[in-house]
Amino acid sequence: MRDLSIWNVGPRRHVARLTVEDTQLRPPQYYKELLHGVHDIEQVMVEVYACPGSETTQS
Repeated sequence: MRDLSIWNVGPRRHVARLTVEDTQLRPPQYYKELLHGVHDIEQVMVEVYACPGSETTQS
């Protein structure tokens, strides 16, 4: 994970922005599902990048 930001947008309401660097690129939905059980997060935005030097490309 390169960066994680969580904002409070109201009583018991949060949004999250996650920037991931991975050698095995997966679609953003994969990472969103990992946070599915976290209470009070209403929206998750995900950016996925290849690790520097890896042969994969950005999703």
